[in-house]
Amino acid sequence: MSDRHKEDLKPDQIDELLSNLVSGVAIDEIVGETGYLHLDKPYPYLCVHRRISEDHINGVYRLLAGMGSVFLMPETVEEIDARIPWVHHIAAMLVDIFGAFLLVEVWPKKVTVPAETIEKEISFHIHTSDHGVEDTVLQALEEAILSHSWDGFTPRCNVSYEPSPAPNGLDSLASVVNVDNKRRFYIGIEVDAIYLEPETDTIRPEVLRSVGTNFSHCLKKAIFAFAQCKSTRKPQHYHQMGTQLFTESAVQSDTILTEIGKSVDLVLFATPVNTAQAWNIFQRTGYKKEPEFHYRPLTAHEGKLKRDLYNAPIDDIEDPALHFIFAERRIELDRQITMLSDRGKSDFLLGSQQIFPWPTLPLLEYAKALIKDIEPSSSLDAHEVFVTAETLADHAHEMLQSMEGEYSLEAKVHIRDDLPGIMVSNGNLLIGRDAKFSEKRVEAVLNHEIGTHILTHHNGAAQPFTSLQVGFAGYQALQEGLAVIAEYLSGGLSPNRLRQLAARVLAVHSVIHGATFLDTFHQLYSHYSFDAYAAFMTTMRAHRSGGFTKDIVYLQGVMEVLDLLAEGHQLEDLLVGKFAVSHVGIIEELRWREILRPCSILPPYLSDASARDKLNDLASGRSPIDLLGD
Repeated sequence: MSDRHKEDLKPDQIDELLSNLVSGVAIDEIVGETGYLHLDKPYPYLCVHRRISEDHINGVYRLLAGMGSVFLMPETVEEIDARIPWVHHIAAMLVDIFGAFLLVEVWPKKVTVPAETIEKEISFHIHTSDHGVEDTVLQALEEAILSHSWDGFTPRCNVSYEPSPAPNGLDSLASVVNVDNKRRFYIGIEVDAIYLEPETDTIRPEVLRSVGTNFSHCLKKAIFAFAQCKSTRKPQHYHQMGTQLFTESAVQSDTILTEIGKSVDLVLFATPVNTAQAWNIFQRTGYKKEPEFHYRPLTAHEGKLKRDLYNAPIDDIEDPALHFIFAERRIELDRQITMLSDRGKSDFLLGSQQIFPWPTLPLLEYAKALIKDIEPSSSLDAHEVFVTAETLADHAHEMLQSMEGEYSLEAKVHIRDDLPGIMVSNGNLLIGRDAKFSEKRVEAVLNHEIGTHILTHHNGAAQPFTSLQVGFAGYQALQEGLAVIAEYLSGGLSPNRLRQLAARVLAVHSVIHGATFLDTFHQLYSHYSFDAYAAFMTTMRAHRSGGFTKDIVYLQGVMEVLDLLAEGHQLEDLLVGKFAVSHVGIIEELRWREILRPCSILPPYLSDASARDKLNDLASGRSPIDLLGD
């Protein structure tokens, strides 16, 4: 509520605000000392809570935080009575627009049973008037409630029909909106306040957020069902009933997390600056002496980064989806900052495993099967033509220029002396001066780096919140999976490349189980027949900084993308920014709520007919080995 206008909304202002609302100006106003009125835009409903100070139960506003049309009435009966006519005005306006209106009143029921004897149930008592809503609406609400997981509590639901439903001691709002005219309807929902400690009324914040998230989903599904059967305007999805508000707390948190994310470029700072020299020495020793790696100095102080991180007002964000995204990212950034300080120590591996967990047994077994089934071939084939870093940079400039159109990617290409290969950092392409690339894979490499990593950086920056530019928590697997699929769609995913990705899983597995650099190298070189340089680079990646488990995400990500495509997801929807598979549902929700926009730019390979044919084929269900079929 801290983001809202500080001046109390006066009764004579309501008609002007409603008129402005129809013209596209949202209402977001303080009412009295503790209330507020918020409507993003006209909706066919209004959620109401009347909070009476002498019988006040904390936290109810969180149950309605995900809704786009909310009236939290102030604390005294006199103030509430003065504002009840506003409900009538709002109802009249929304009936004119939608042909029907639903008033949803929510109030809590205090749970008085001692904590140690709680039966772990949460009850929802649905009250409706004799002129109630359609059974389909009540059924949608009840089914939604019973289908959700309520923080370990078993949901119970019952419905009662009453002449004048209302919280204890208050007049019924059903009569205020004239529910008997068949166009205005009322539902009251009494919710067990399981988010409070029964003895002290202290809020359990995680329980409250969990209950609030689920409850808002239930309300949206019920209101969606109401709109489908009563409104003249039919929404396409229940998420459209949710708020479009992006509060100042969310904006500030997004800005802080984005800036810290840019400072904490974990891959860049965890990668050695002397890989080429270390390889030359390793060769001269006959692959018998462990290489010594050096790392670039940090450019930010751990203490300052963490102070800035926890100054972000994430806990003031009321929207359940946005709070989840930012709170999850805060935890990941905290761990990444610690990892930077732990480079070269055993703790780095422990931190890495918190962000990139162990390879699952199915992933490990599949990686072994790929290495066994794909015939080894040298990455230094004498007949293969390679291009230099300078030549690749020229091709990169050409691709960037061809992709810009009406949008400026603002991406730079740098050739660096301190990199072993190629990477994207903060939307720029970095190429190691000594790196060389197969001529046959130039397009694939650029579609991996530019057509995925730089493109999603750009698309994320074009969104209302730029955390999608640097990435939500755990975004790496989906991001790298999309990048490898881009290689396939552009015709450059070779058997050797897929075998390399499988080797990375095995290398990470060996590091986690205590293998030395030489152990991992000789497993790949001697046992699995990788050439020495490929084995060295894969081993370096897994052992860098003390043990970096990130490299499992490439094969894991390919499998995730193939599963998403088989489930019917569109590739374009996965390129809106950098996020994890676990966020796909939230991304969909935010798009329906019109908080997120479609991609501002798409990769060039999607304009190719053969790539489109391949993509359509992937929708039928494929595994990574199938990508080598043609």
